[in-house]
Amino acid sequence: MSKILVRITIEMIGQPEVVLLQALKNVSKEISEKYETSDIVLSDAEKIGTTLMSAFVEMKVRVENYEELSNLVIDYMPSFVEVLEPDEINVKMGELEQSINNFVAMIQKLDKQLKYIAAKNIIMQKEMQEKKNTKKKTRKSK
Repeated sequence: MSKILVRITIEMIGQPEVVLLQALKNVSKEISEKYETSDIVLSDAEKIGTTLMSAFVEMKVRVENYEELSNLVIDYMPSFVEVLEPDEINVKMGELEQSINNFVAMIQKLDKQLKYIAAKNIIMQKEMQEKKNTKKKTRKSK
């Protein structure tokens, strides 16, 4: 099986600008240490909203097989993936099952985290409301 060449884009949001750009450089270096990379382009940071900055790094990455490609996508969550070559990929059933299970595990982990955050948010809102009610009662009793 021939190697797979993809172009990926990884976007980040943060502040300050220097920290954001360094984080993207670190990610591109990490990917370059694991995979064969080329044509790495780091964007300038652009302001979004009132305080945050946005930037991206685009690169070509050559991976050994479909499993490595799916691991790259899961590990670095690029916002865009373009398969440049080959035109066709043959994937063994075990490789496909493993990558699907990896995706499912990631989605379940994210779902669990979102549910936890939503539950914490509800608890915090209730606690804030109780504090407001307590303050109102304290003021009325004076």
